[in-house]
Amino acid sequence: MARARGIYRRGDSPYWWIDVVLPDGRRLRQSAKTAKREEAEALVAKLKGEVFKAAHLGIKAKRSWKEAVVRYLALKSNLRSIRDVRTICRKLDPILGELTLDQINGDVIHKIIENGVQRQRKAATINRYLALTRGLLRMARDEWQWIDSMPKIRMLRG
Repeated sequence: MARARGIYRRGDSPYWWIDVVLPDGRRLRQSAKTAKREEAEALVAKLKGEVFKAAHLGIKAKRSWKEAVVRYLALKSNLRSIRDVRTICRKLDPILGELTLDQINGDVIHKIIENGVQRQRKAATINRYLALTRGLLRMARDEWQWIDSMPKIRMLRG
């Protein structure tokens, strides 16, 4: 019965697992990361609901900064400077790590600048952080269509 709904237990894990086909046709297989069946069922319903809203109502699912960084780094993995890009992403994580992409606004960008100034970073270093943020948000808006708008990010002089 549990398999019919797409929720089941594996022998090697105390958690419930999900194996469902979403309304857009994608198959999703992952751990529910909970030992309670009700929570796993709620997670399946939530995932199906988000996909349905996105497909039929035009409401986009909220995507996290971390999710965007993972996809961005995968796409940019062939760059010579990929180590520098990863380093910048790690340094931006304390500021942007817990935010969704639609929560990033001018105040958050100003926080990135303030953080750089407090740590006595040069303008060129802060501009690298801003350029990566702008590039990632632009990709999320234009290529992935995860967000509808993004804040205007201007570089510092100097």
